[in-house]
Amino acid sequence: MKYLENAFKFLGNFFLLVIPLFIAIAIPSIISGPSKDALSKQYTEIIMTMAKDPTLMQNSSNLIELFSTLISFLPPIILGFILTIILRIIVNPATYGMVNKALETGNVDLNDFVPEMKNNIGKYILYALSYIGIYFAIFFLSAILSFIFSSITTISTTLGITLLILFSIALFIGLFVFSYLISLWFPAMVSDNLGVGDGLKKSISVVKSYFWPIVGISILVAIGSGILSAIAGFLKGIPVLGHVVLSFISALVEFIMIVFCFEVYRDKTGKNEGMNEELNYEAPGDYL
Repeated sequence: MKYLENAFKFLGNFFLLVIPLFIAIAIPSIISGPSKDALSKQYTEIIMTMAKDPTLMQNSSNLIELFSTLISFLPPIILGFILTIILRIIVNPATYGMVNKALETGNVDLNDFVPEMKNNIGKYILYALSYIGIYFAIFFLSAILSFIFSSITTISTTLGITLLILFSIALFIGLFVFSYLISLWFPAMVSDNLGVGDGLKKSISVVKSYFWPIVGISILVAIGSGILSAIAGFLKGIPVLGHVVLSFISALVEFIMIVFCFEVYRDKTGKNEGMNEELNYEAPGDYL
């Protein structure tokens, strides 16, 4: 818990560093949020209409007419998605860089945004492409194996279904574990100026030594975030304000987890010995 406590202390000392992350979340949310809400509502109405009148599903023209009403909501959603990608490519490298600099020197402000963005944007793009590539490969292999196991059901239904169930369980557990093993991937690249491959190896190595605490704290933070979001959910119906508040909560939670990841990585790799005393961090031996 000491890592999480220090993440909150860090937040208190460098609260302004949350601003870029908040902007990166809030702008796309304000643009696409109302359309997403309207699309969800319209989709629910379509499903209810089809449930009341099942004959609609028998006519393809009726289905096309029903679902075509959703098209008008797509442009703002697509624009929000594009803005999210652009802003993340700019903001994430800078935020990780500023957090790392603060932990190394104890001195950072928003003037460091552009320099840190320039220092880390190349790493971030490579990291993001590698991240997407790995999960695409996992999806591709999973699809092939699922097809093979499904084909086996034509020979032996029991064996095929059993293999599919076991594979699904193994895939779920594997993805769960892997998602945490790579949670320090980009912090490792930024903190130690590593390449994609070395950063991945370092992340797996460090996380293995502190796996379950990372999982537990991540779940704890997610629960806290869910509670706050649920409390603020009543504001969602208010134009702009609701999305701004929810975006602010998301930015705070994400920022805390970024700092937490750096805290874990730095301590487990011996970097916390030189922590800035102004932040009141504990010595490595005091961590749980």
